[in-house]
Amino acid sequence: MDKYIIKTIFIAMFAFLSLMGKFSVAQDNVEKEAIFAQDFTLQDTDNYSVSLSEYKGVQPVVLFFWTSWCAYCRQELRILKDKYAGFSEMGIVILAINIGEQKWKVEHFKAKNELNFKVLLDKQGEVADSFGVFGVPTYIFINKEGRVVAQEHYFSEERFEELVLK
Repeated sequence: MDKYIIKTIFIAMFAFLSLMGKFSVAQDNVEKEAIFAQDFTLQDTDNYSVSLSEYKGVQPVVLFFWTSWCAYCRQELRILKDKYAGFSEMGIVILAINIGEQKWKVEHFKAKNELNFKVLLDKQGEVADSFGVFGVPTYIFINKEGRVVAQEHYFSEERFEELVLK
């Protein structure tokens, strides 16, 4: 069987089990270790380069790793879309990072779903790999100082402000 198909099936199963609460990967140890987020630069869907370092010391950032074929990702993207105005008012940056899909497909998805935040293209999955993303959807919360404070697979409104505004 093709390695891509096997990897896709594995990621989908992992995401499903994570969201069902059978396999938790929330990394509380990340909060204790206070790891600084690794910088990266990716192109957005409008062909602009976006670097994580642009926000260090300025604003907290939420990285959201996703794919268009993932049903849970689509659900989480709707939540982000609905909450985005409030996040912007709080000075929180949302960077939705698509993993491995063609630009035209991501642009079509973004337009169809009227996503109102930056969508970046991680064409080879290198940024996802550098952050240890092991399934989608994955949120990585980075505080204003550039420290990774948590990694989650679903949006928890109760913990959101606590994590990002630390």
